[in-house]
Amino acid sequence: MVKHSGTLLGLLLWILAGCESRWSGGVASRPANAQDSTPKATSATVPAILPAISEVMPSLSGALTKHGIDPSSLRVLYRRGEREVYGLRVHGSKAVDLWQTLRALVAETGHWPVLLGAGEAEHGTGDEIDPRTPEEIIRLGSKLSPTEWLEKRSAAEPDIYRVKQGNWPKKFKPNKSFTLPFNLLTRKPLPEVVVALVPTSVSWEVPAYLGFGGWNECPGPEVHVAMLKRWKRLFGAEVVGISDDTMEVQVTSPPVSPAQALGLAREQFIYCSDIVHQGTLTLENLAAGLLAGRVWYFWWD
Repeated sequence: MVKHSGTLLGLLLWILAGCESRWSGGVASRPANAQDSTPKATSATVPAILPAISEVMPSLSGALTKHGIDPSSLRVLYRRGEREVYGLRVHGSKAVDLWQTLRALVAETGHWPVLLGAGEAEHGTGDEIDPRTPEEIIRLGSKLSPTEWLEKRSAAEPDIYRVKQGNWPKKFKPNKSFTLPFNLLTRKPLPEVVVALVPTSVSWEVPAYLGFGGWNECPGPEVHVAMLKRWKRLFGAEVVGISDDTMEVQVTSPPVSPAQALGLAREQFIYCSDIVHQGTLTLENLAAGLLAGRVWYFWWD
């Protein structure tokens, strides 16, 4: 695995963006100039040229129209096996509200909404998607034991997953906001955000359809499936956004005690060590933000 560290320039840009420290509201903010020397095989990328609206499933377009959602930007983003992932484009200021609306319609549309962020059309056409079918990935993820995976991962590279014990912060704010629809430096809404409509009504299956992960320290899509399925059961976790290196999750039942939050923080640290090493710096800081926090943030360098 390739491991990178943050740079002074990245930290400076971060500070200029208005962050007083590397810990803000329970979320490890992503260094603005983070670079990755290894190509990331992720299908959370949108083709620059998309098929015409006539190729989109008519029933999906009709369902959107029925509920007052403009389907004019609806396009096929890419195909996964026999299924298609669709996408809408919306101003960043409206992206989270649109997600909430589409989330409420999942039972009717059969598609889970995912914010892909901005500029995704510049990253590729999805040709580097995991060659396995979503069904294969979901089967593997369903058989995988999250606790065993966490134990093996931490044992395989103990230096990475060792962190000094810190103190519980005196002041902290549970995180309640998302970053993907906004500019990281100015915090202003992006002029355009892609909202994918993934052909599943189950949140934890989303990484399988997006082929997300499997590069550097980012786990493979089957691991995301297993961990998200676990966290859905324990905390009501649901995927809201996935970009080329970031995942944001909404939770309905966050930890209610410091002990529970610390246990979750340890799992999230092993799952995504960058949120501590390049973010909160201690498990206690991460746990404090998870306590009663409604939004989880993951970023892999």
